Formats: sequence, structure tokens, C-alpha cells
Amino acid sequence: MRKTLTTLVCSALFTACLACACASVPGKAGVPAIKFAEMTDDPSEGIQLDFEQAKGGKEQFRLRYPDLGPVAICGSVEREGDGWLLKFESLDWFNTWPDGWTEASFLLEGESSLLPSPAGDVWILSLRTMPKLDAVRSATIRYFDTYIRGQKGIEEFSHRWDRIQAVCKDLFNRFDGPSLARRPDALRRYLFPEVYGYDEPPASGFHKVFGQGQEWNADYSADHLSEGLRKIREDGTMLRDYKESPGLWQLALSWEDFWEHRGYAAGLRRQSISK
Repeated sequence: MRKTLTTLVCSALFTACLACACASVPGKAGVPAIKFAEMTDDPSEGIQLDFEQAKGGKEQFRLRYPDLGPVAICGSVEREGDGWLLKFESLDWFNTWPDGWTEASFLLEGESSLLPSPAGDVWILSLRTMPKLDAVRSATIRYFDTYIRGQKGIEEFSHRWDRIQAVCKDLFNRFDGPSLARRPDALRRYLFPEVYGYDEPPASGFHKVFGQGQEWNADYSADHLSEGLRKIREDGTMLRDYKESPGLWQLALSWEDFWEHRGYAAGLRRQSISK
């Protein structure tokens, strides 16, 4: 049965504002270091787009959407009329937790355009083709002083990403409204009430199991997760995935809904040019 869980439904990802700003077309000789930001009360909290000249002369960009979490979309820049074509090549992700950090890069396909508005007062960032998130191309995981790199790093990170996606798919099938990532407090209580607190006290005499030093309510697992996901909750794997990579949950929960409803257009203001 589908049910509405209002405490898990996030607020709208963002509203793109169009306000006046100085925005002339960058010089045709190449891409200098140019910064653009969404026109919000605090530009650091909105969309950020940086153009830069990479080594070897390749013109590149880094695009950050805060609602997708600690990620940057990277790729190449091509001049197109009075604006620019942004070709997505990778999604770079970074996350820390008390005992280490993880960084990874996904292959990414997609395109956006950056064009001056008819009035010439803002730049319009528009999605041209829907982004397609592909395989993990690199990953490094640090646990205390241990580093997991290369193929081993890719494998461990990919397994975690697959598990998180499977849980999120199950959540989508159970609740109305896919945008759950902005309420991590409610999400973690739903997945791990034994750790973060029950919304309602459990029935007495529930079936207990133990995993990674934690007591788990197996009856709760059966009522709230598909059968194939119960084991990874009860052996502590799911909780470890959550504690060590909260940003991955935000990415998995937000990705498709973001591009379909919020990520297709925004008004940006040029911030600076380094000469």
C-alpha cells in the first residue's frame, strides 16, 4: 500500500530567480576564469558555475547544484553563438565522516547551454539533454590511515552505491513524493529507529537480531523494507552506508526528480573575471 509520509517529503529543491545583473559575453579568444552564481540572497547557497582554462589549453567548467549534495558536474566548454555549450563528462563526489572520507567520479552524459537573456541582464542556464549518470570511473576511500584506491576502491564504492540505490528505489515505491533527501532526520528515523528513535513505540516482544554491535527489530524490518533489503539493515551494513556516505543518499534520492522538475533552467549572474 502506498502511503504519504509528510515528514519525509522535502521542501522544493530551489526556485530559480531572474534579477538584474551585469552580464556581458566572455571574450572569444577563450575561456578566462569566470564565475557565475544563482541570484539568491546568499550566492554561496545557490547554483555555482565556474569556467577555467585547464592544463593543455582545454576549456572546462565545474557546475554545482547544492540540492544534489557534495557534487560537481564537470566537462568541456564550447562557444555557441553569443553563449556557451556545456558538455557533461563526469560527476565528481566527495564526502567526509569522523573516521575518514570518500571521493569518487562517475561518468556522466548530458548537455546544457548558457545564453544571455534577451535583455542582456542575466545568463540563462538551460538543460539541453537529460543527464545520464553512468559507471563509477574512479574512487578512493580512506578509513583512518588506510587508503583503498584503484580497482578495489571502485568495487567497494560501487557496491555501496548499488545498495543505496536499491534502498531508495524501495522508498520510492512506498511513499508519495520522491524528494526525501532534504529531511535526513526523518529518513534516518524511518530506516534506523533503533538508533535514532521510533516515531511510535514498537510492540513488546518483537523479534531481535544483532549486527555490528547493534540490536535490530526484525519485525520492523519486515514491515518497512522489501525482503531483499532486510539483511543489510539487520547486519549493520545499511547503517554504515548511511553514516559514512550521507551525501550518496541525497544524490540517489534527488537525482531524477531534480532534473525532471527543478534543474532545467536557472538565472545566473557573473561574479568575477580574473585577468
